[in-house]
Amino acid sequence: MILKGGSHVISAGDDHAIMIWRHEIDDRLLSERQESSVIDAVDATDICCTALYGCADQIIFPTSGVCLVMNAKRSTQNLFQRHNSQIGAVATSSSRQLVASGDSCSDFPSKIWIWDPQTCTEIASLSDSRLRGVSALAFSPDENRLACVSSDENHRIFVWTAINGNWSNAYLSAYSLGGHEKISFVQFTQTQLIAGGRNNLNFWSFVPNLSVSKGVVSTQSQDDTLLCGAMMGEKLITGTSEGSFITWDLTENKIVGEVKAHTSAVTSLRACPEGIVSGSSDGLVTIWVWSSDAFQKKLSFDVGTTSAIHSLDIWPHSNGHSTMKILAVSDSTCFEISCVTGRVTKAAKIPTAGEESTC
Repeated sequence: MILKGGSHVISAGDDHAIMIWRHEIDDRLLSERQESSVIDAVDATDICCTALYGCADQIIFPTSGVCLVMNAKRSTQNLFQRHNSQIGAVATSSSRQLVASGDSCSDFPSKIWIWDPQTCTEIASLSDSRLRGVSALAFSPDENRLACVSSDENHRIFVWTAINGNWSNAYLSAYSLGGHEKISFVQFTQTQLIAGGRNNLNFWSFVPNLSVSKGVVSTQSQDDTLLCGAMMGEKLITGTSEGSFITWDLTENKIVGEVKAHTSAVTSLRACPEGIVSGSSDGLVTIWVWSSDAFQKKLSFDVGTTSAIHSLDIWPHSNGHSTMKILAVSDSTCFEISCVTGRVTKAAKIPTAGEESTC
């Protein structure tokens, strides 16, 4: 029997003894359950909750097995329709002239499509018999490489390279098993590939072949899940399930700084002219400035939901020194934030299967 209030339990045994037990919850177990609920909330949807800026006023997002390219100012929409299943991941190149999108289905070998967002026409398709479901994609800064993480239990890592920038002649240049822990994000630097997830951050080099070295995690953060990451100049910033920013030294692959940024999990990060933009599991979007070797909060926006920010993208001001607008996805809705006026508007509703997009 549980007494009123739930703090004590009464039991009786064959020895005719009646015992009163105090009921306590292990704080570590509670913390693990809370972290698991945060991660489940981020991964709860069966579609890729990502929206990205294309060229000019384009917004690109996947929906029901197609990628929709929307221009709200012109009230036009175009579709990339080469996928045969739901879309697992989408990425744009640094120039925004290329889009990569990959199948989520793991029942058969998956395909990745490279395409032109202006015309929604195919440039190239990439595939491998070992690729079963795409969970993450990232272009290299020079746009000549594409990294992919598979969604199978080995979280395989694939890297394709375009010959002289020509993606129609791309070849698989690197491949490796990624490990049994889920990989939350993948990120290129100028010289290596970084993949992070639960209790780990791995640095992959390309010489002579794809080889890995593990990041040195501090004692206080060794149980954290790294949910996202972004390059800020020569530094790597990762966001944790505990709401912290972790700064990494890329020469020694170790932590050089950690600071509490949000009261809830940091679910998305994006580099911006000021420093970094972060999104949290409680629907907040914040711009941070890096000054005197520390993060300082510049602006914060509430998109009006209690759901996690699943993705972020930014459009810089023409002066190159500030952010003009931010694209954030939360609760299957794409929000556009003006950093000039502070206004938050709903740019689009990202539909599930059977629904139609709205803008």
